[in-house]
Amino acid sequence: MNPDFDRQPQRNPWPFPGDTELQRARRYVHAYRQHLKTANPDLCAALDDAARSYGDHWVCGGLLTIPDDQLITTDQAAELAGVDSETVRQWRKRGYLSRNGNREYLQVKGLSERRRPMFRASDIKEIAETTRWRRTTRTTT
Repeated sequence: MNPDFDRQPQRNPWPFPGDTELQRARRYVHAYRQHLKTANPDLCAALDDAARSYGDHWVCGGLLTIPDDQLITTDQAAELAGVDSETVRQWRKRGYLSRNGNREYLQVKGLSERRRPMFRASDIKEIAETTRWRRTTRTTT
């Protein structure tokens, strides 16, 4: 027993219990970015440019505001859902469990100019929310 541990302050529960560590980190990054954008817009723009030059567009928050009916690529879908691109491919090939426990599959809604599959943003958002919900219910029961 460690008496110092017993005196440590209690942590507040995370408000989004289904989030992965990566999703939690992204929420913090976006919050810090919003504050920096308010305090110093020029510095924020410079850091956004640097993030884009490395391919890290998610830092800038652009994909989080795409319309539900917009068609997006596998990489964009992965960024939107906060998962790896391979996960999106597996949602299409192996499926995912819906809220009612049925196996469903991500449907291709079109093809890009390079003949790559495109998905509806609302479908990706729904699958991400469903998998987050399933993680939440699995960890809290």
